[in-house]
Amino acid sequence: MANKKLKKARLRRLWTMAVAAEKVGVSLQTFSRWERGLQQPHLTTLKLLCDAFDMSAGDLGFGGPQ
Repeated sequence: MANKKLKKARLRRLWTMAVAAEKVGVSLQTFSRWERGLQQPHLTTLKLLCDAFDMSAGDLGFGGPQ
């Protein structure tokens, strides 16, 4: 579920995955893994992700029960 919320948030901003990855400070591969639901961000990176999207971890699907 988180991966769909993250992708939806990215598409709302009209960002490519490469742009989103750059804004968060991670590789395109890492961002792609998050968006495909293969991996979740570490806590410190999750904070950067929330800041980049100006959304909470819960809004991005990473903050509690899915």
